[in-house]
Parts: sequence; structure tokens; C-alpha cells
Amino acid sequence: MKNYFGIHPTALIGENVSLGRNVTVGARTIVYDNVVIGDDTFIGPDCLIGEPNVAIHTERDAYVNPELSIGSNSLIRSGTIVYAGSTFGDHFETGHRVTIREQANIGHHVRIGTLSDIQGHCDIGTTCACTATCTSATRAPSRTTCGSSRMWSSPTIRTRRRAPWWV
Repeated sequence: MKNYFGIHPTALIGENVSLGRNVTVGARTIVYDNVVIGDDTFIGPDCLIGEPNVAIHTERDAYVNPELSIGSNSLIRSGTIVYAGSTFGDHFETGHRVTIREQANIGHHVRIGTLSDIQGHCDIGTTCACTATCTSATRAPSRTTCGSSRMWSSPTIRTRRRAPWWV
């Protein structure tokens, strides 16, 4: 099997996409419109990067995908879905089959483990780790915060109602 560095021939790249130096996009991955990917980032196969949010169904022709920004030296493993409208710092890393919904603001040096489900509208500081299968609930109050230098693990549900030292 041949290793691909750069854009795999089966990857689909949308409009207004900015790819940094030495970016790899794996087989069958879709990078939707309005995505910025930093230098030396690796995106594995079968990922959806910049997945449109629910407004695409209600706004139809007027819909513009919100910008998604992924920092440099990031690693996004196979099967990961990252929705549009979020920001990820440098050295961001996911396990396999992670879902991260819109309006997630995630700092530098953050790891989100395999099968984790971050339901968006959240802030995660720098140097944080979520081990495999973490969940961030969107049900009331639908907000999540994790300060810097924190680690949480499965099964975990965090909302902004919690004091910052809980995570």
C-alpha cells in the first residue's frame, strides 16, 4: 500500500480552503468550504472537515459555511467529523472516529480520544486531554468549559454549570 503525503486523489477539497505547508489529507476525506488548515497537519482517511451545520437545511441557497480553523502540527485520525464554525489551536490531536460539533473553541496541545463526542458550543483551554469516549453534553445548559492543563476521562459529561475546577 502506498503512503500518501499531500492530498490523496480521492479527497474532495471545497472552495475557499487554505492548506498550509506539508498538509496531508487522506483518502475519501472531504474538506468543506471555508476551512483553514495550518502547516504540517495530517488528516487521515474518511474524515469530514468543516461539516456544514444545521442551517444548511433552513437557509439553503443563502447558506455560507462558517469558517473552521485548525492549527499547525495537528493530527486528525480516521473517521473524525469536525463541524464548521470552530477553532482549534496548534498541536490539536484526535483519536479515531471523534465528532466535534460547531462553535468549539479548543486551545493548543489538546487531545480528544477515540470515539469522543464533543457536542460543540464549548471552550477547552490549552494542554488538555480527553481520554477515549468522552462526551460533552449539549442538553441544557448546552455549554461546556474546560480550563487549561486538565484531563478528563470516560464516561464524563461536563457543562458550564460546573465550577471550572471540576474538569
